[in-house]
Amino acid sequence: MAAWTKLGLLTGLGGAMSVWAAHKTRRSFGCYADTAFEHHPNIRDLSSSPAYHLVNNFWLPQDHQQPFWNTGPATAFPLHFINQLQNQPVHLEDDDAHEDSFDHGDNFGLLSTGSAVVGSTLFHHGYGRKISIKEAVPKARRMLKKHMQEIGAPGLVVGVSIDGHVVWTEGLGYSDFENSLPCQANTVMRIASISKAISMTIVAKLWEQGLLDLDKPIQEYVPEFPMKTFEGHPVTITCRQLVSHLSGIRHYSKTKKTDEEYLVDPPQNIDKKSRDEKKPTVLAKYNEFDEKEYYLKESFPKVSDALKVFQDDPVLVEPGTEFLYTTYGFTLLSAVIESVTKRKFTENMKDLLRDFDMTNTFLDEHEPIIHNRSRNYRRDKLGRLKNAPYVDNSYKWAGGGLVSTVGDLLKFAHLLLYAAQVRNPSDKPGYLKAETLERMWTLVDHTKKNKFVENGYGMGWMVVPERFVGGWCLQQPHVVYHTGGAIGASSVLTLLPREKNVMSWDEYPNVQDGKKPPQGIVVTLIVNLEQASLYKKSVEIAQLFDRVDIHH
Repeated sequence: MAAWTKLGLLTGLGGAMSVWAAHKTRRSFGCYADTAFEHHPNIRDLSSSPAYHLVNNFWLPQDHQQPFWNTGPATAFPLHFINQLQNQPVHLEDDDAHEDSFDHGDNFGLLSTGSAVVGSTLFHHGYGRKISIKEAVPKARRMLKKHMQEIGAPGLVVGVSIDGHVVWTEGLGYSDFENSLPCQANTVMRIASISKAISMTIVAKLWEQGLLDLDKPIQEYVPEFPMKTFEGHPVTITCRQLVSHLSGIRHYSKTKKTDEEYLVDPPQNIDKKSRDEKKPTVLAKYNEFDEKEYYLKESFPKVSDALKVFQDDPVLVEPGTEFLYTTYGFTLLSAVIESVTKRKFTENMKDLLRDFDMTNTFLDEHEPIIHNRSRNYRRDKLGRLKNAPYVDNSYKWAGGGLVSTVGDLLKFAHLLLYAAQVRNPSDKPGYLKAETLERMWTLVDHTKKNKFVENGYGMGWMVVPERFVGGWCLQQPHVVYHTGGAIGASSVLTLLPREKNVMSWDEYPNVQDGKKPPQGIVVTLIVNLEQASLYKKSVEIAQLFDRVDIHH
């Protein structure tokens, strides 16, 4: 065995044993919320801890489905953690009360994490190896269960596919926490703004058919929508601007929010000395979930009724010059679709879902019985689990009004991937043309927040462009995705297209005409908890499954 490999093993072992020792010093080993990790300064982003990855990826047996500090059965979600968060107080004084145990648990930070950094770095050459599905699924399951614990999610559903083959769908936790009903692979949840990507498909088809001109003023399709001015000058809003959030139409807030207003700072009502010391107590300046329009309970039978919510408000930025994310922009797009097709938007959407065989995707209506529909949850300011309030989403069907399953979202991703990649005239054409998908999945000018971020917006989709710097440098793959946040739910649909086919379609056995698989990784996550961050986790899982040998 090479000297470096031996050193890596020994150093990694030292880091892992330090983590184990840190946990053993705690008074209650079996409870995740009472371990050293609760007080560790990186608790909110523990997934980046090299010690965690080293222990879970190399030390746990492959069939071990939970982090080693949980004592419950591997197939059960740790209810003690959710119950604790239901009645969790603010812990500003608790840290002082448990100062002795905090010191024991926190001391492992430099030693174990530092050792594990070296160990994991030396092991890094092994991360590129191919793995099997039997290896990938347990690892991904552990990642998701840990993430659920961190955010306190009652339930989560995951779906993963490789080159058009669904390799993993599973429900974790509970779809109905009160009645202990578990999440299943076919659990139906709110997908929120992923609805925009589906609505964009309707727009793109009309565009391809020549029925919709993306560059005409919006009033040519919706004459009742008022003309707008910006700083005293008339401006034009187009569908092209709407699909990329460049129209200037507001979101739920009637005023433009700066980046700084979304950040957290020390509260203003404390003395300067405390602020300078950067006390950990912080207050969010702005949270869009505090906006009243998130909680509309009235029904909007017509799109024209929904337009009245925002149509008389001024644009907040000059159209075409600046990215301003807006769900209402897609409500206006739904009015355009109605004008072009002479049919209700909901009928257009139902036709699309039927054509795509998305049989478990519906309008988020309250009265119809939707089998396997999940309850929706939120957490109050003390972290206690609460039922989400009733809302009526009929004012934003196009931008955030659908419920679905991971299975249906995988279908949707597959048909778009196929359409984007089909090139041979002898193959059956995709629903959209390849050049249409290329435009939709290409970064549009002015949609990046600043030059330091990689991601921006295409047309109906969020986009991270491919970037290659050089050998052993940053290699950013092309990522296409959309996140969603609704009352009581969060979601993400992430696609990693294979720009250059690593395997010819002819190499797949039993490929039927028109069923040639799309090339790429698709990951979708849906959680029945609002304000849950899912995108980064979806990319981690996608990168894990990108290493899978589908024939292994």
